[in-house]
Amino acid sequence: MTQDAEHGDEYDLSGSPRRGLTMATMAFFAGLTTIAFYGVAGPTFQEVLGISGALLGLLLSSPHISKVVLRVPFGAWVDDIGARKPILILLGMTLEGSS
Repeated sequence: MTQDAEHGDEYDLSGSPRRGLTMATMAFFAGLTTIAFYGVAGPTFQEVLGISGALLGLLLSSPHISKVVLRVPFGAWVDDIGARKPILILLGMTLEGSS
């Protein structure tokens, strides 16, 4: 019996390490892509909205602030129900926010 199979039995896991890595990479990429697009649009936001540099900084840091605030509740949620549903919800919210 391989080590992966032992952990799968012990923790009632399904899937494969490759699938887990693929999904985690896609979620990480989606999150960073939206942040990168948001940062590039910063000067345009400032010009169009007529906001100060401090407000622009707050606006551009909001994705990071929300990650800090939501990390603990989502971590507790993952501990309770598993990672699939929270990751899919976060990925969906990221895609919705970027459209």
